[in-house]
Amino acid sequence: MKKLLLFGLLIVFSCSKDEPPRYLLSVSASVGGAVSTTGGDYAEGKSVSITATAAAEYQFVNWSNGS
Repeated sequence: MKKLLLFGLLIVFSCSKDEPPRYLLSVSASVGGAVSTTGGDYAEGKSVSITATAAAEYQFVNWSNGS
């Protein structure tokens, strides 16, 4: 009976939940400004806030995908 219980516990503890996919976000500012983060590794479904700040003599125009 002890062997059966031990085997059952081994199975329960060896099972793991699937981790959600993760994504690597890379953020940078080109000329005349800064962004609030450089990015990071985020799980699927996670919200990320990014703020662009233009230098005094520049104006923020748009985000792009870098291509």
